[in-house]
Amino acid sequence: QMLENSFLIENVMKKLDTKVPIIPIIRSLAKAKFCTILGHPISKPV
Repeated sequence: QMLENSFLIENVMKKLDTKVPIIPIIRSLAKAKFCTILGHPISKPV
């Protein structure tokens, strides 16, 4: 499950990376607790 999520996020980031700077995206994900500020996914117990 977690691998799937991080894979999906990675794909989305790659697509957005061409249009949008990646830092604000990582920041907003970190605020939402999806990943750390460095962009590493946080594994959550489901």
